[in-house]
Amino acid sequence: MEWWAVGIMFICLCVDNMVMANMSGMKPQNKEVRSRLSLRIALSFSIFHVLFLVLGYLIAMLIWSSSRSGMASVWVTFCFVTLIGIRLLLETVEKSPSFSVADEGVNKKLIKASAWLALNTLMLGFVIRVMAVPYSLFWPVFILFAASMVMSLVGFLIGKPESKKISTKIVESAAGIVMIIMAVRILIMYH
Repeated sequence: MEWWAVGIMFICLCVDNMVMANMSGMKPQNKEVRSRLSLRIALSFSIFHVLFLVLGYLIAMLIWSSSRSGMASVWVTFCFVTLIGIRLLLETVEKSPSFSVADEGVNKKLIKASAWLALNTLMLGFVIRVMAVPYSLFWPVFILFAASMVMSLVGFLIGKPESKKISTKIVESAAGIVMIIMAVRILIMYH
């Protein structure tokens, strides 16, 4: 799997970060609290994404034998990436949690939301190992961390109390469709 394809999938995953940060940014807050909260949310989301990516990679190392057929790897990858795309599409109908001044300290809500967002990344970590990518794990980790930070901060900056709600559901739907297209592409290319 090419690095650019992995990058596109990471950006699609981080759309969830952007939506949740956007909802948090719409709540009225003073500038100092807003800055701290946005950075804390972005860091939490990014760290959990990286941890779950590495965890998925390690799980695949433990349970996926390299002697399995290449076709099995392709089908597992297809199923996982399609599942992520479907999950992104289904999330368009539910309300995203948000954070406010009351959530300024370390809290369970942020940890729970960060872990929930990172579940999809666990599957991508598994996929990266199963597909035997020809590059070091450093680059996917770096790209994921950067995409997660940028998307979270952009979402928070766009969501201002005086602004109207942006069409975040459309962006989530587009990310889900792109993930499904990527899954089909993988199946066609490696079949």
